[in-house]
Amino acid sequence: MEKTVSVREVIHDTIFVTQPDSAKAEYRLVIDESGSVKPVLLHNDPGRIIKAPSVRVRDNILTVDCYSQAEQMFAQWREYYTDSVSKTTITQPPKYMEHNLTTFEKIQMWLGRLFIIATLVFVFLLIRKYWPKN
Repeated sequence: MEKTVSVREVIHDTIFVTQPDSAKAEYRLVIDESGSVKPVLLHNDPGRIIKAPSVRVRDNILTVDCYSQAEQMFAQWREYYTDSVSKTTITQPPKYMEHNLTTFEKIQMWLGRLFIIATLVFVFLLIRKYWPKN
């Protein structure tokens, strides 16, 4: 019995699509009668990933900071497929069938034997005729 096992490795890649995200903070600047500007927070909306922005006003400079975590966007995995095939090979010994020879086959055998004997006699006579005598 013969068994064949083949293993295939398939590498899959995938891309994850991330939805856009945003965070928003709205401020209104209020100017007093004295001329001083004061920012007032109206509302602060964080996103799903991005935190709510932090806003600072210092020395007439408006600073807005947003922070977000890094995202993993690529994945890869491997799958292995195993295929096994079993083959049973049965070898039988050759069968010998006994049968009697036909008359034609017997005649061919006797003619072949006579031809071999005649050839040997002819070669023997040629050697005897041309062999130097001492």
